[in-house]
Amino acid sequence: MLARKLPLATGLTYNVLEWDGPGTADDLTFVLVHGFGDLAHACWFEVAELLARHGHVIAPDLRGHGDSDWISGGGYYYFMDYVADLDDVISRLARQRVVLVGHSMGGSVSSYYAGTRPDRLLGLALFEGLGPPDMGKLDGPARTAIWIDSWRMARTKRTPMASLDEAARRLRKNDDRLDAALARRLAEVGTRETDRCTGRSGRTRFGSTSRSGTGGGSPARW
Repeated sequence: MLARKLPLATGLTYNVLEWDGPGTADDLTFVLVHGFGDLAHACWFEVAELLARHGHVIAPDLRGHGDSDWISGGGYYYFMDYVADLDDVISRLARQRVVLVGHSMGGSVSSYYAGTRPDRLLGLALFEGLGPPDMGKLDGPARTAIWIDSWRMARTKRTPMASLDEAARRLRKNDDRLDAALARRLAEVGTRETDRCTGRSGRTRFGSTSRSGTGGGSPARW
């Protein structure tokens, strides 16, 4: 696996995980798109290792997630921004044939992309992502209220975690099928050290690597 930094035409730099796999530039690329509050390594690492036996694999951290750039203060995250980013990632890194795989919010992003670039895809797979949300029955004011409420909720300050062990416990609390070893590995890749406490504990504080503010979430994230 290779992790690379990819400057995009949209102005952000993406962190992209890549597995070379067999074949040539004319062969297959699997593009794996994670969901809201997730990141490429945590969501796709084990799947990507298996797919790499059959082709080239790329898995980006979407904007506001993982080690990809975040939007500056006051900015927001729109589905079309994710689609534009994904289009650039695929055009820059993917081989001739592309199978696009999306989970949760990544499924919605992948659906928009498939509708925009249908000739680019050999296949599309959606996991817990049923495509763009149906907003047709909501009137303008109701949709606006939902947008404002989700914006405020996404920017509510979260309490940092005191240790990786605490992060792992939070993961297991939300997913009782998650074993301790995997929870620990997900905690290691899904948090980053923020600062040192100045209070009595003096312990390192950890925060989630996700920052974006739209979409649905994976039940195993915090």
